[in-house]
Amino acid sequence: MDLEHIAAVGKAIERLLGADTPADPHRTALVITHTGFILDYVQADVGHLMIDGRIVGAGDPRTLFRHIKAHGYSLPPADADVQQVI
Repeated sequence: MDLEHIAAVGKAIERLLGADTPADPHRTALVITHTGFILDYVQADVGHLMIDGRIVGAGDPRTLFRHIKAHGYSLPPADADVQQVI
């Protein structure tokens, strides 16, 4: 998705997730991103880091995104606030 439209899509996702009804009180979404910029618009609870087709870490999505921006797609160090899943 291009960056011009990411805000609109993120806001739409948040609107859909926030539209709890008595018949559907808890909504969940799976958002897959390569850039992480959608996190500016979606309040994600947990993120997963996938490397070479395997989930290797789980934790706060913003923490994972900061690590990826700084170090690329690599496993964060053991002292990071990321659960290693390997």
